[in-house]
Amino acid sequence: MLLGLFTWLGHAGAAEDQRLADLRGVRQARFNEDGSRVLVRMSKRELGLWDVESGRAVKGDLEQVSMKLPYFVEETGRRFVASVGEGTARVFDMTTGMAISPPIAIELLETGRGSPAFSPDLSQVLLFDQKQQAQIFEVKSGQRIAQLTLEKPNEDFDVSGLAAKFAKDGPVCFIITHQGVLRRYDTTTWKLAGEPMTHPNREGWHFSFNLSEDGQHVVTCDGPGENGPKGYLQLWDTQTSRPLGQALEATNGVSGRFLPGGKRLVVSRARGRAGVHEVPSLKRLFDLPEHDDVEGPMVKATPDGKGIFTWGYSESVIFSDATTGKHLGSSSNRALLKDVLVTPDSKEAFLVYNNTAFLLQQHYDQYVVQVSLPDFKVKNSLRILGYLTSVDLSPEGSRLMVIEGLTGKEQVRLFDAATLKETGVK
Repeated sequence: MLLGLFTWLGHAGAAEDQRLADLRGVRQARFNEDGSRVLVRMSKRELGLWDVESGRAVKGDLEQVSMKLPYFVEETGRRFVASVGEGTARVFDMTTGMAISPPIAIELLETGRGSPAFSPDLSQVLLFDQKQQAQIFEVKSGQRIAQLTLEKPNEDFDVSGLAAKFAKDGPVCFIITHQGVLRRYDTTTWKLAGEPMTHPNREGWHFSFNLSEDGQHVVTCDGPGENGPKGYLQLWDTQTSRPLGQALEATNGVSGRFLPGGKRLVVSRARGRAGVHEVPSLKRLFDLPEHDDVEGPMVKATPDGKGIFTWGYSESVIFSDATTGKHLGSSSNRALLKDVLVTPDSKEAFLVYNNTAFLLQQHYDQYVVQVSLPDFKVKNSLRILGYLTSVDLSPEGSRLMVIEGLTGKEQVRLFDAATLKETGVK
């Protein structure tokens, strides 16, 4: 196995005064659940966990981990899965860096091509192997609980569609295959529960699904993969495995996400208007604002489900009431809005703008603007003059992380989310 094969700046063999801010060549970085740690994967596969306050490495059991594949962090930021050598993976604690599981024997499928999943109590982990089959392990013992045989892999399909999700309540897990078949499993036996739900368009290139909070409904979607074909969205009753209503369609694809409570569905079309629909009738309650004559808007709901942001090429971002569609606030700037990050309490947002005019000359100009909601009053702003890879907000909303720099020189920069003042620098 590929263990103990590296010495890298900022971890094994590093000087005692090494800091997170000194790292260059950061490929991947994520916060843990309370924003106190940052997990970093370097361009040469090295993996490290860093304390945000001191900027120093938290070694745990990570000193001898050299990763061939990206790591995967479960949605609460408490655990992560990492490959620790050829044919071996392991589950780690995201705060201490200590191994939670023994080595698990599996040839992992690249994370970007098949997303793993943890059970709500973190006792089980579902991983996809190189044969694109699902394997389920007990985390504490590392013992394999089940192996699920899915459709035979077909290279004509985009295998990034492989995905799994455990229901929050009840012993249920859903898995969608790269051929658009969604299955529901009873996690006490890992037997199929009900009939498979086959997406109406089997010719799609990429398939995905979204589960309602109460687990009663699910939508399957497909991306056509080329400019021109239609994509489809189908609503399902998870208890009967029956489709509800006719599939919605849109040129270049359509997707849907349930708002909290599961009774409303935000439908986003690649071309055409986005809107909010009632569940399970799929009655269109109201349209969301348009930002282009052809392309559909980018859409994001607040964590509390009370507001919806839309933006696009119109140089404006609009905040609408998620129940009535009423206009709540907006902002218009000449820079192109790239993303919206919302605090967990839904009271503030960080608008990420790109105003770069001379890209080929490697002159970059980007901004993070902190606004209050719903009035869009500007509280703070941050200007970034290096190439911007990503901006991320810690799960509890206290810190902002920016990955900045050209290939091979990417660095992590941390900011206090309340003031946008940089932290962790010498």
